[in-house]
Amino acid sequence: MRKVVTLLFVFTLSLGINAQDKVAKIEFETETIDYGTIEKGADGVRVFKFKNTGDAPLVVSAVKSTCGCTVPKKPTAPILPGESGEIEVKYDTKRVNPIRKTITVTSNAVRPTVALKIKGTVVNSGTTSLIEQKDKIEGLNDIQVDDSAQIALVNNNNDEVNYTSSSSKKQLAVFSEIYYKQGWKAYIDNVEAPIVKANYVLRALVVPAGTHSIRFEFKPTTIKNSIIASTFASILLWLGIVAMIVMAYRNKQKSI
Repeated sequence: MRKVVTLLFVFTLSLGINAQDKVAKIEFETETIDYGTIEKGADGVRVFKFKNTGDAPLVVSAVKSTCGCTVPKKPTAPILPGESGEIEVKYDTKRVNPIRKTITVTSNAVRPTVALKIKGTVVNSGTTSLIEQKDKIEGLNDIQVDDSAQIALVNNNNDEVNYTSSSSKKQLAVFSEIYYKQGWKAYIDNVEAPIVKANYVLRALVVPAGTHSIRFEFKPTTIKNSIIASTFASILLWLGIVAMIVMAYRNKQKSI
């Protein structure tokens, strides 16, 4: 009888040890979702997919966001070993600003807490301009909206376009002309200013507060080089003509 009790105790103990060895593991396909640049009011729902790679049922007990603008939804039923699940995240895209949020997932997995991240930018195309290489352009960080700002076209002579601007704050002025890197130069009060590519195809300038004159000039290097070459050729031609005249005059003097 004592042997039977001992065997039962050992068997029960081994079952307990084996049960304790079984754990749930949560593995996400990605822990960061990039919304990219999206329009105000666009679909804000994204899904984090995961799989239980352990050998025990996975129970997601809580999902919490760092902001009320982000609403996460967790699975209600346990995720069995080998099966997959989803964490749905809905961001409020009525907010026009950068997206930088964290969703904390708590479960009974070996890794009990996972920090998921979402990022991106919500823009309003009616009032927002998309700028390429923004981090490399000086003066963009402290631009503020000025509803009273004005820009007026003075004249357009194809190769030269002139404007006047007036604002109480520094502004990013987006012009209706196509951005073309080669040849165009911009000047604010006769001081050269960098041309910015905005909204994929348009050109823009960072304009200081106050009243200013703005001038765009088209001076491509090829035309400049052609003018130099043409001028040089003309000089050589005239020198040749003068040399011929001088030689003719000398020959005439010798024959007299």
